[in-house]
Amino acid sequence: MQKSSRPPSPEALESQLKRALTDGARAESLVGSKLIQLTARPDDPMDLTPYERAKLTERRIETAIKELGGEREKYLRILFRLSPAAPRTLGQRYKEAGRFALDGLSGNMARRPKYRDVFLRALAIQLSEVLAKPEDEVGV
Repeated sequence: MQKSSRPPSPEALESQLKRALTDGARAESLVGSKLIQLTARPDDPMDLTPYERAKLTERRIETAIKELGGEREKYLRILFRLSPAAPRTLGQRYKEAGRFALDGLSGNMARRPKYRDVFLRALAIQLSEVLAKPEDEVGV
């Protein structure tokens, strides 16, 4: 898969990350997602299977989330089902994210743009930065 050496815009990433919220960012949920194309690097092996590409995308998203740290990391790991105990449904994930990452906020509060959109935007910016770094600096 040939890709430009320029990382995707945070706006393009944010749009696709919002779409990924429904099912999460585990590899099995990402197969066929536009996020795979957006997060591909020019030096990714050409012979990767769709699942291997999805796994790379999952790891790149996890790297960006980890680099954000703090409450944003906890919130986003739960929302994207990257936390081992994250619930399956998005509504339940909002409740868990509010409870564990945002000092006990309700699920309705945790899904408000004040949190969701700002944290998704931060993730999109960080993911774009992860994709701009040389692969040996990031490890994915």
